[in-house]
Amino acid sequence: MIRKHVSEQTAIFFSVTKWVVLSAIVGIVTGAVVTLFLKILQIAQSSRSDLPFEYYYLLPFALALSVWIVRTFVPSVEGTVPKR
Repeated sequence: MIRKHVSEQTAIFFSVTKWVVLSAIVGIVTGAVVTLFLKILQIAQSSRSDLPFEYYYLLPFALALSVWIVRTFVPSVEGTVPKR
């Protein structure tokens, strides 16, 4: 009886330990990705002044590029883009 209780406690301990390690790994990876994103965002924001014009003039071209990418590489996707 005691041996069964000890083996159950051991199984629970290893299960909890496994999930703590996995959640720590997920937290570290998520934190690293968010940090990378914020660094890239900071670099993009600081280099915005290097352009000889206001950056929002590029938005229509970015929209057209996005539509072209979606229609070319994922034609089966459904969304608000009208089909031809």
